Amino acid sequence: MKIHNETMVIRKSLATQVVDILEREIVEGVYQPDGHLREAELAKRFKVSRASIREALQTLASRGFLINIPHHGMFVAPIGAEEVEEIFFIRAHLESLAIAEAIRQQEPGVIEKLEKLRLEMEEAAKDPDRERYYNLNMEFHEIFHNASGKKMLAEMVNNFSKQTQRYRREYFSTEAQMARSLESHAKLVKFFKSGQADEAYRYRKQRLLENSRHLQSKIKKESKDQSNSPPYTTREIQGALV
Repeated sequence: MKIHNETMVIRKSLATQVVDILEREIVEGVYQPDGHLREAELAKRFKVSRASIREALQTLASRGFLINIPHHGMFVAPIGAEEVEEIFFIRAHLESLAIAEAIRQQEPGVIEKLEKLRLEMEEAAKDPDRERYYNLNMEFHEIFHNASGKKMLAEMVNNFSKQTQRYRREYFSTEAQMARSLESHAKLVKFFKSGQADEAYRYRKQRLLENSRHLQSKIKKESKDQSNSPPYTTREIQGALV
């Protein structure tokens, strides 16, 4: 029994590593919507058992990154207006709640971290270094979510936030978009400093739902213009703001 347990721990650790890598690659567009992830190929690539790959793929499916088609296998979840509406709807409500709770908690050191990141984002926007800005933005929001003091809530928000990264990779493609994003982050920091939890909740929820409507409209328009094209990719969808 002891050997069996150790084997399970090792396999779980390997599967977790595979999940982290594949999740990042899906977010960054390495694997495109409707792309087929084959167990045998992944097992060979990562040099792990198919059991570990199967576990990793099931985890990604539970997080909404993959869909399991019976008798065919695992595929990257498609990007469509309906998927965008549902994901952003859930994220808007959960993230707004996490932000409000973080402001109520006022955990020591959080405001300093947020302000530091906001200033670094301003510097990145001046260059403009969009990749650095994108990463700083992710870190900013994760700190906010984790400061809610609600571990399960933070995990759910971070998961839905990662899913929407598939649509957000190009959100900062123009200086105007980054300027609007900076304004939004400055308001969130101001809400935190002044303890305005309810105002922050309403503001963030409204912004995310606006983003969702904007992105849905873009997808529908491009779908009409390119009805015979392949499914939308991360880098083809630009315009929704954070």
